[in-house]
Amino acid sequence: RVQYKLDGKIKNYIIDFYDANNNILYEIKPNSKKDDEVNKLKFDAATQYCITNSIKFVIIDDDWFFNNFNGYDEILKYIDIDKDLLIKRMKGVFRK
Repeated sequence: RVQYKLDGKIKNYIIDFYDANNNILYEIKPNSKKDDEVNKLKFDAATQYCITNSIKFVIIDDDWFFNNFNGYDEILKYIDIDKDLLIKRMKGVFRK
């Protein structure tokens, strides 16, 4: 948990996950939400926390998925869904 201030109150920001092997905090956030004022406050607090504690902070966004996507067959190894349905649901994610 990383503390940040919102409207004069201390809040807790729970980052999505921590990779202990590589000492990286990851936040998953769509591009459409990255510039929200509250998210900016959270990211600033997480960045400062990571600097203080020698941890890397990575935001996984639409661009990250676009650049790291290995194909639908790779996803289908991990989830039970019809490939055509998966493609239909994912189309909007990978538009640039």
